Amino acid sequence: MTTHSRIETVYEALAKAIDATEATAGQSATPVYLAKLVLALAHALDDPERVNQLIDQYRNDL
Repeated sequence: MTTHSRIETVYEALAKAIDATEATAGQSATPVYLAKLVLALAHALDDPERVNQLIDQYRNDL
């Protein structure tokens, strides 16, 4: 599986999870879900500095 395919799979899973979150808890729950997800990924990666860099990078890339 190519890197693009793997990223696309992650994107699709995230989109489905956001849709499900909004369907069950409303749109206001999406930021909470995303924050929890980022914290869980930061823990899993064990590299908080890198996560902070990515947060800054993508905040400026909207």
